[in-house]
Amino acid sequence: ANGQAWFNVEDTSEMAVLDPRAGQVVRRLPLAPCDGPSGLAVDDRQRLYAVCENHQMVVVSPDAKVLARPAIGAGPDGVAWMDGAAWSANGQDGTISVVETTSGRFATVATLPGAAGARTIAADPATHRLYLPTAELQPARDGERRKGVPGTFYVLVLEKTH
Repeated sequence: ANGQAWFNVEDTSEMAVLDPRAGQVVRRLPLAPCDGPSGLAVDDRQRLYAVCENHQMVVVSPDAKVLARPAIGAGPDGVAWMDGAAWSANGQDGTISVVETTSGRFATVATLPGAAGARTIAADPATHRLYLPTAELQPARDGERRKGVPGTFYVLVLEKTH
């Protein structure tokens, strides 16, 4: 918005605003209790949607006010805006959380099956499709994130029907 770039700062659980002309961060917004915000999407009203490791999405207004913290699934990394909803890719539990505004409030209106490991998401509003890359996963070891089995990469494609 206004030529500025908004981004998440994972290690400090903040959202920051960069003024590219000045080459500096001009604003920081704490997102706590959000832990490790990663993916960030923006809607047609310039509201921002950040997904957090601790099962929440933070919705931020264009004037940097936290509007809501709807619950989402485990292990998100990406979020996309399409068809009036924010779609969170939750790779740990293999789900997709759908957040919409209903009766003036932001809420998780659906939890869809996705695929384990599908943490990244891209939306194509022209075709109403979501794309989530992943692979078959090896068993977990000592609390580490599961790794993909070589040669098993695929893209899960979900299409919203009207």
